Amino acid sequence: MTAGQIIQGENQRRGIRGRLSGMAGGATGPLMAASIASSFIPGQLGQVAQTISMVGFAASLLPPQFRLIAAGAGLAYFGFKKFKGAMQEAEDRLYGLANIAEVTKEQTKTLGEFFAIVPRKLPAQTLTGPGVATSAQQQRINKLRTDKGFQKEFRKDIIGLRSATDTRAAMSQLFAKATVLRGQGFSSAMVQTIIEAIKQEAKRTDIFIDIKSIDFSKQSLEKLTSTQSPLVKNFNKALNTGLKASVSPATGELVEWRTNQEEFNAATKALANNINSIATGAAGMFETGVIGVQKYKNAFSTLTSTLEDAGDKQIILNDILKRYDKQLGTNTSKITEYKGQFRDWETDRKSTRLNSSHLKLSRMPSSA
Repeated sequence: MTAGQIIQGENQRRGIRGRLSGMAGGATGPLMAASIASSFIPGQLGQVAQTISMVGFAASLLPPQFRLIAAGAGLAYFGFKKFKGAMQEAEDRLYGLANIAEVTKEQTKTLGEFFAIVPRKLPAQTLTGPGVATSAQQQRINKLRTDKGFQKEFRKDIIGLRSATDTRAAMSQLFAKATVLRGQGFSSAMVQTIIEAIKQEAKRTDIFIDIKSIDFSKQSLEKLTSTQSPLVKNFNKALNTGLKASVSPATGELVEWRTNQEEFNAATKALANNINSIATGAAGMFETGVIGVQKYKNAFSTLTSTLEDAGDKQIILNDILKRYDKQLGTNTSKITEYKGQFRDWETDRKSTRLNSSHLKLSRMPSSA
């Protein structure tokens, strides 16, 4: 290669770098200005505007033939993330009531670290006045609300409570969550802070829960039954509607499916989580001496009378035991022990509903 060719090649490279620098410089001003301006747009519209401006800026640094491809790929990725997020939020809203009643391992860990206690492993007081907190109480609530772990692990609870349309049902689920937390060893004051933080984040200060009254006294159980009734009503409504049947042309057998399967699953999970949380919470409160044996018995007596029909009870019991099958694996003795607590729920095979089509959902076609 001659000296002239080397010099010519170097000049070409310099020319390319110069053109790229010029393109970047020319695009930087307007696109960065657009990015800064979009940061002042509130909500999701602002996020969209910022994403578009940044994708445009990144694409402007590429050669012309790659700009459209890069911009399209960037916007497609952004669209996928937004779609996925929307689908997840829709699911969280559908199962909102069910999520409120459940206390996950991650939530327990987050709260244990925040309050510096070691929560108990459970077996297989609101603020004075209508939402009025003392300065010290509100400071603790605010501190928990801004905790990153709380924001992450209680996101579903907050969405569920915010979207709940039935105040009594939401109250019952908060009652259930509070019962589990008390059974895990959190004090009334701590549980008060947790419930208030969830309520305030969800902007549902219209709901009042007296944590100190969760003692399974007669008055407490009457309130539990009253607030639980919408969950039972929703379950029965979903159970008795949407069931379809047809004769299979191949086998001649009756095949059944649900047109409201998602709604039925959500209503079942909401009631099952409520009963399961109260049952395990009551067991923990009994083991730690918070309640005596009679109140413990009263709690289970009330729970077992929640549903009158044995077939309905079996549906809920099956849903409850699903999670223990996953958690305990082959430890059938533990499952039997837990199921024994619901001995009054054992199925009466003469139940008309049990012998009807309600429990034949395992035969539901995969396409349903």
